[in-house]
Amino acid sequence: MGIKKLAFGLGTGVITFTFAALFAVQEIGVGVNPKAKPSDGKMKGMELERDLLDKYEGLGKKWFESQPYQEIYMTNKRGQKLCGYFLPPKDGQNTVAFLCHGYKSNAFRNPMLFVEHFHEHYGYGIFVMDHTAVGKSEGHFVGFSALESDDCIEWLHYLSKNVGDFQYIIQGVSMGGATVCQMVGKDLPDSVKFCIDDCGFTGGKQQFAYELELRGLPVHPIIDLFGFVNKLRAGYSLKETDTISKVRKAKCPMLFIHGEKDGFVPPFMAQELYDACPTDKELVMMKDATHAACAIYDPDLYWEKVDGFIKKYIK
Repeated sequence: MGIKKLAFGLGTGVITFTFAALFAVQEIGVGVNPKAKPSDGKMKGMELERDLLDKYEGLGKKWFESQPYQEIYMTNKRGQKLCGYFLPPKDGQNTVAFLCHGYKSNAFRNPMLFVEHFHEHYGYGIFVMDHTAVGKSEGHFVGFSALESDDCIEWLHYLSKNVGDFQYIIQGVSMGGATVCQMVGKDLPDSVKFCIDDCGFTGGKQQFAYELELRGLPVHPIIDLFGFVNKLRAGYSLKETDTISKVRKAKCPMLFIHGEKDGFVPPFMAQELYDACPTDKELVMMKDATHAACAIYDPDLYWEKVDGFIKKYIK
């Protein structure tokens, strides 16, 4: 999520504290569609995590692609055709793991860390999707959880009407974690039994400000200009990416998981989200885990905590 490539509606745009950079900010929220040039997922400073994730995501992807999943399409309220991938539950099961990917990712990256375990160990169905402007889904702008959370709520209603009457565990990694955190404070169906936030941020504005401060750059006026241009070009404001305000309205139990050595989304954000949540909740800080890699660093603890919520809330 490096600042040089951070864009709430774009995968490009250089921000430096110079006069020329103010013109570059105009490209944030507009420009190249992220799906037009697939990302390799690498961000400066995240080479170790990316290499590690490539290995384990690749194994999950290979497993998932060997399964009889269905490609499903839905048109959202913005008129965009979105693509999802559904693997039905095993016989006798009525639960689906609804998994959201992060920034610069897609359905076949972050969620692939979890698909085999959810399906083979628990027998649950799997639903993963390409968020707006990613993979096979239409759209020009990444929503940094604002657009994605609205789409995911629509997906849940669509699946209920057109695929089957299931109960859901919603889970997301990084921006996907922020996406599910936004979902819990919106029009969340009763079919969602609990939520897993894996290294999500407290809000797009907060995350951007953190990135600026790390580089010794003044938050203002850069973030103000950024927000103005993004609203003008991408159609949504930084306020709409605020996650913590949605968590305060949570309607389901929440499990927060975050790596103690996460250098991209700071661990203090997990604590703030946990403190804001009014429902039954648990916070797990994973020792030595880096960004988006908690399930790799300590899979036994990760699934122990998930299992505890499953035993409590999945009937």
